[in-house]
Amino acid sequence: MQAQRLRIALIGPASAAWRLPSRCSSAAWRWPDNGAVQRGDVPSAFAAVLMRFAKANRAVVTRDQRLQADLGIDSLSMIDVACATEDAFGIWIPDEDLERFSAVGDAVHYIRQAKPAA
Repeated sequence: MQAQRLRIALIGPASAAWRLPSRCSSAAWRWPDNGAVQRGDVPSAFAAVLMRFAKANRAVVTRDQRLQADLGIDSLSMIDVACATEDAFGIWIPDEDLERFSAVGDAVHYIRQAKPAA
């Protein structure tokens, strides 16, 4: 009985509509300009994000570079990149979309098409 109560407390009743907290809810993820990056600056701003987490040189980041193979971004680092990108551009990147980012150009295209987070 107590295990069932704990389960309900952790996941909520089946009929309840709820959402897990954002993976980026920590204040440590806040980008200095709070999502004020202009859409035309997407490649440069995303290169700055990559520079923070992949130790990539902003001047040599190209659209064709693969995030994992060329820049060495593993799955954990990709979560960091996603959090910083969400904060920098004021967007939300669902996990299933994040998994599709294989190259820098994929991410830049997604960011340009994304609607601002509510």
